[in-house]
Amino acid sequence: MLKHVNKELRPHLLLTHNFKTVQHINGDKVRRRVVFKKEAADALRPFVDENSLTLVEEDIEFGFENLKASEALDMILPKEVLTPTGFETVGHIAHLNLDEEHMPYKFEIGEVFLRKNPKIRTVLTKVGYIKAVYRTFDFEVIAGENTFEACQNEDGLPLHLDIAKVYWCSRLAEERNRVVKEFLKPEETLVDMFCGIGPMAIKAAKAGVRVLANDLNPDCYHYLRKNIATNKVADYVIPYCMDARAFMAHVVDETTNAGVLAREAIAFPEPEQSGVKRHKKKRPPTYAEEEKKMGPEEDRISEIPGKQFLSF
Repeated sequence: MLKHVNKELRPHLLLTHNFKTVQHINGDKVRRRVVFKKEAADALRPFVDENSLTLVEEDIEFGFENLKASEALDMILPKEVLTPTGFETVGHIAHLNLDEEHMPYKFEIGEVFLRKNPKIRTVLTKVGYIKAVYRTFDFEVIAGENTFEACQNEDGLPLHLDIAKVYWCSRLAEERNRVVKEFLKPEETLVDMFCGIGPMAIKAAKAGVRVLANDLNPDCYHYLRKNIATNKVADYVIPYCMDARAFMAHVVDETTNAGVLAREAIAFPEPEQSGVKRHKKKRPPTYAEEEKKMGPEEDRISEIPGKQFLSF
């Protein structure tokens, strides 16, 4: 019966945000209550009589929870002010790009976005444009917790960052996936001269690609190391904090150094083969063990530990 109701009479249902049109009746395990618009009574009457149903008129109160964010903002903002809708999420942070016309109402806008998105704990808006060498933005907290640090999950990989100290764009995720899938092969070496906090480097490492990852921004370098250790790819990614030109000169110098060529190679895991008896898996390395492989953070210029990294 409910399927028939939904199919035949759906245009007349009272469809409102965060509101169930098919509801349980207290103490009745068989019947359900279906909520229609008041003006649909005449259209419903033949269906109700034919199926021996009961039509009851009730007043229903709706509140803030039944409004979409855009609807709530339409009620708050003056008619001449365009309602902001889009935002980017970075972990628990919602990042808005409010225009000048929105700024007198920024705290009200921030509160609506905060209350309408349960997973969001902080709402920010950009202030000004990119000016710094490290391509960072100035932000203002307009609702929620006063924090800029977050953990972004990209395709199952946790990536730590401070959105006010590093450049980040979630919309580049698909492009990173495309590059890793179409251009890189296992056991090749990628030189990432402007790696940021390491999303490309870590995705490549997870695909079996070795990476020399560099960024000029010390804060990017800090979070790059943290993300390498968190995702347990320290055997595959070597971090640097250098100007890209100096980085490339260093890498080329290292690859022609006889001492580097003579170093013992890193043992990379062999691919699994069917029918081969598997030994007991080793426990995964801890964060501290992964961090130790990279050496002290203050060094900033790493050595290449094995000749697997020499061809890139």
